[in-house]
Amino acid sequence: MSVVHRFVVFFVALVFLAVTLPGYFPFNLGFIQWIIGLIQSLVFGIVLAAIAAIVYPYWRPAPVKKPELRDKWFGKSEWKDGQPLPTESTEILDFEVQVPEETLTDLKQRLESSRYVDSIVGTNFNYGFNGQFLREVCDYWRTDFDWRRQEQHLNSLKQYTTQIAGLSVHFIHVKPSKPAKKIVPILVIHGWPGSVWEYYKAIPLLVEPKDGVAFEVICPSIPGYGFSEAPHKPGFGVPDAARVFVKLMDRLGHKRFFVHGGDWGSVISKAIARNYPENTIGVHYTMGTSILSLRGKALGKYIVGAFVPSLVLDDPEREAPLVYPFWKHFSFLMRESGYMHIQATKPDTVGASLLNSPAGLAAWILEKYSTWTNPDNVNKPDGGLKDTWTLDELLTQIMIYWVSGNVTSSLRFYKESMGGTGGAAPITVPAGVADFPHELARSPKSWARNENTDLVRFTTMPRGGHFGQFEEPELITTEIRAFVKAVLNHGQPLPTESTEIRDFEVQVPEETLTDLRQRLESTRYVDSIVGTNFNYGFNGQFLREVCDYWRTDFDWRRQEQHLNSLKQYTTQIAGLSVHFIHVKPSKPAKKIVPILVIHGWPGSVWEYYKAIPLLLEPKDGVAFEVICPSIPGYGFSEAPHKPGFAVPDAARVFVKLMDRLGHKRFFLYTVATGGHTIGVYTTMGTSILSLRGIALGKYIVGAFAPSLVLNKAEREAPFVYPFWKHFSFIMRESGYFHIQATKPDTVGASLLNSPAGLAAWILNLYSTWTNADNVNKSDGGLKDTWTLDELLTQIMIYWVSGNVTSSLRFYKESMGSTEGSGPITVPAGVADFPHELIRSPKSLTSNV
Repeated sequence: MSVVHRFVVFFVALVFLAVTLPGYFPFNLGFIQWIIGLIQSLVFGIVLAAIAAIVYPYWRPAPVKKPELRDKWFGKSEWKDGQPLPTESTEILDFEVQVPEETLTDLKQRLESSRYVDSIVGTNFNYGFNGQFLREVCDYWRTDFDWRRQEQHLNSLKQYTTQIAGLSVHFIHVKPSKPAKKIVPILVIHGWPGSVWEYYKAIPLLVEPKDGVAFEVICPSIPGYGFSEAPHKPGFGVPDAARVFVKLMDRLGHKRFFVHGGDWGSVISKAIARNYPENTIGVHYTMGTSILSLRGKALGKYIVGAFVPSLVLDDPEREAPLVYPFWKHFSFLMRESGYMHIQATKPDTVGASLLNSPAGLAAWILEKYSTWTNPDNVNKPDGGLKDTWTLDELLTQIMIYWVSGNVTSSLRFYKESMGGTGGAAPITVPAGVADFPHELARSPKSWARNENTDLVRFTTMPRGGHFGQFEEPELITTEIRAFVKAVLNHGQPLPTESTEIRDFEVQVPEETLTDLRQRLESTRYVDSIVGTNFNYGFNGQFLREVCDYWRTDFDWRRQEQHLNSLKQYTTQIAGLSVHFIHVKPSKPAKKIVPILVIHGWPGSVWEYYKAIPLLLEPKDGVAFEVICPSIPGYGFSEAPHKPGFAVPDAARVFVKLMDRLGHKRFFLYTVATGGHTIGVYTTMGTSILSLRGIALGKYIVGAFAPSLVLNKAEREAPFVYPFWKHFSFIMRESGYFHIQATKPDTVGASLLNSPAGLAAWILNLYSTWTNADNVNKSDGGLKDTWTLDELLTQIMIYWVSGNVTSSLRFYKESMGSTEGSGPITVPAGVADFPHELIRSPKSLTSNV
C-alpha cells in the first residue's frame, strides 16, 4: 500500500470518528460550534493522517520475506540477470601476502608529505582523531614499523583463494595439528574496519585441543575487503556474502558448520543461520540490535519498557541501562554513526581521500578502534588505543586496507547492505551471544530471545568492546567453546530414564511439623489499618486467626490420610519425578473416558479432591478415568533443575505421561496441546491485555459498537468494557504476577521461610479471585466458601514440599513462551464463571 493510499485510509477513519464521536458524549453542541469543531478536527486529521501514513510502515512489522537465494555473478566478465552463470574454476590456490617494494616506497613518500590537523587544545578525541596523536602514529609508521615482519606473521597461518560468484575469495584455513576427540568446523567472520587480522590471536587458541575438542577454522575476507577481490557489479551485500561463504564451506567439505562473527560478521553470521539453517549447526555473535532498527512488536515492547522495564526485560536493574533512556543512547548512536551515513550513501566520495592518504586512512579507521573499544576513550589524548594494542597491531590492520587498495569497496558494503541484511525471520538454529560491556550496540537477553528461537547461551562478558576477538581473544574463544559444548550436548540423545510407575504416599516427617509449629509461634503480624479489611491485601488480624488455628487445631495427619485416599504415583519424565493421581471407576459404565485434569497456581492436585469422585461415578452410562498430575515444580512433583521449564514443556511432559499410561488420545481440562487431544475444556478466558491482530481490532470496534462484535452485547459487554475499569482491576490483581514473572526467587525467599507469609500470599488470591467484592469483608470471604482445614491443606502442600519458589518460577519461564498463538482446532468447551478473574465473551473465545 503506497503512502497516498495509507493517507486516504487513515484520513477517512479520522473523519468518521470526528463526525460520529460527538454523539457519544453527554453534552450538546450548537450547530456553529459543531462546524468549527469539525473543521478543527479535519485539519488535525489531515496532519495526523499524514504522520500515520508515513510512520505506519515502521511500526507495522514487515512481512517476513525470505531473501532471494539464487546465485549471482559479480566478476569482471559480462553477465545479465537470467542468463546462465559463467563457468568458473573450483580450484583452491595457495596464497601468500607479498607486497611489492614499490608499494612500500610510495607509502613512505606519502607519509613524509602528510599534513596534519591542528587539534584544539584539550579536545583529545572529542572532535575525532586527534591531530597530534595522528602525527605520532604516522611518524612511527614511516620510521619504525616493520611491514616485512608483519607480513611474515600474516603468512604464518595457511591462506588460500578460490573463485566464487566471479570473485577471488581469500581465506585462512587452519586444521588442528594435535589429535582431538572431536574436531569442529567453524567459520569466523570479521567486520569493518577489520579484516582476518583481528582473528590472528584467537585462531591458535581455537585449533588447540581442549576438553577433547579442537576447531578447524575457516576465516575468509569479505569480498571487497582485505585480500578478497572487490565486486565489479553493484548489489553485493550481506545476503551475497552469506551465500559466498556457504559455498566456500561446501567446497571445503563442510555441509554443516558453526559460524561466529562480530560487526558485519555478526550480521552475515545471522544471515547464514536464517537463510541456510540446514548448513548451520549453531550461530554465535557479539553485536546486538540497535534501538534504531526495532520494528513492530519489538518496537512496542521497547516503548512499554521505557515506562515499566520489568515487563519486557529479564533483569531490569542490569539491562535497562543498556537501552534506556532513549535519548542518551540515540545521542551516542548519532555521535558514532556519521561514518555509516556517508559510507551507506556516498562511499566513493570519502573513498577518494582514503585511497590516497595513508594518514587519512589511519585516522578514519583507528578512530573506530578508539571509541568503539570504550566510549570514554574520547577524553584521552591517544584515544585509549595504546591501552589495548601496540602500534604494530593497529598499523597491520591499516596496511591490509592500504596494500590491497580495497578500502573503497569495503565502504560500499554499507551502501549495498542497507536494503537488506538477510531477512527478518527469527533464527531457528541454536544461537549464542557474547555481550561485551562496551559493545557499540548491546541487546538485553530478552531481545536476543526474540530474534533467536533457540537461544542456548547469552553471556555478559567481564570486559571488552566492539572488537571482542581482537581485544580479548582468550575471553571470546573460551566463550565460543562453551557455546559449542552446550550445542553439542544440546543435540545429544537424552539420558536414559526409567519408565517405571511407582506408588506414592504423602508422608511428612514429624520434625517438619515441629519446625512449622515453632515458626508459627514466633510469627509477627502486620497491624492492619482499621476498616480496610482486604483492600490493602491480606488482613493482619484475620491472618493471626488463621495461623492460631493452624498452630493449635489444624490436624495435618488427618488431612494427610485424606490426600492418600486417592491413588497416587510418580514416574520419571524429562529428568524429573512427576507426581500424579490416577483413579479408575470402581463401578461399571458403558463408556470409560480418559481425562487429564490440570491444576494452576496457587493450586495443587488438592483442588480436584471433591471433583474426582464425581467424575468417577457413572452417569448417563459415562464414567471418567482421571489422571491429575502436579505440574513439575508444584506440589509433590520434582522442581526443574535447569532454566526454561515453561508451559510447552509441561504440556509435553503430560502428553508423555498419558502415553505411558496407555492413552494416545484423551480429554483435557484446562490446557490444550494438539493432536493427542479429543477435546479441551477450560474456565479461564483471555485477558484484554493479551489480544492481538483481528481479536484486538474487534475489541477496539466493540468499544464503540458492541453489537458488531459481541453475540449478546447487553450481557457480554460488561465482561470487557469499559477498558479502563477492567484494566484497573487487572492491575490491582496482578502485582503477584509481575513479581513472580520477573523476580520469583526474591519473593520466594520470604515465602519459603515464613508460613504466615505463605498463607497470606496464597490465600489473598483465594479471597479476591473468588469474588472481587471480598476485599470489603474482614475475613476476605474465605470462610464463606471453604473451611480453614481445606485452605490450610493447600498451603501445607506448598510448605511441606518446599516447592513454592519453583512454582513462582513457572511464571517467569512461561512469559516468553506459553501455548502458542495458533487457534485450537480440537472440540472445545468453556465454563464461564461469573467471578472468574478473566472472562471472555463467547465471540472472543471463538477466535481462540
